[in-house]
Amino acid sequence: MSPGHGARVFFYERGATMDQNRSSNKCIGCTVDNCAHHAKSEDYCTLHRVSIGTHESRPTEPKCVDCESFLLEG
Repeated sequence: MSPGHGARVFFYERGATMDQNRSSNKCIGCTVDNCAHHAKSEDYCTLHRVSIGTHESRPTEPKCVDCESFLLEG
């Protein structure tokens, strides 16, 4: 099955794309500080690559788009 509407593809496979040193990826800004991938000292993500998706069939505004790489810290 190929990704399409509603498909969820995650790229943080067992450390393959997560920076183990938790350094900031200056290409991915993020203000969600309760995500396990947040850089904490800066508003950036620590992943090398994130997956973006939607919960709408045809998104029309930013609030309809989701970071599917989000992982609740804890």
